[in-house]
Amino acid sequence: MGTRLGCEQCEGMFVRTKEVEEMLRQMSADETRQLGEIVTPGGDSPRPCPRCDTPMLVGALDGVMIDRCAEHGIWFDAAELKRVMENEHNRAEPRTASSSGVWRDLGSLLRPR
Repeated sequence: MGTRLGCEQCEGMFVRTKEVEEMLRQMSADETRQLGEIVTPGGDSPRPCPRCDTPMLVGALDGVMIDRCAEHGIWFDAAELKRVMENEHNRAEPRTASSSGVWRDLGSLLRPR
């Protein structure tokens, strides 16, 4: 089974916690916090985790509202992952000489597996 689950109908994507943390570290070399420390908690979500069916929690990640299963990962509605990465990119120092190089590298992270 792949590390990400995607919905062709709504274009949403479920990404494992460790994978989201790795993406954020690639954007900001000094990011050492765990995802639970980064997500601002909200309330309950009506959406169950696609891995375990436990109701997920609503939270904000870099100003984007997401649904999160504490054990398995985050559900990103269409374009939410891209918005998180753009927000992170705007906050972080680029790790390469050109920002287009950063986005080219991140392009592979944004494609469902």
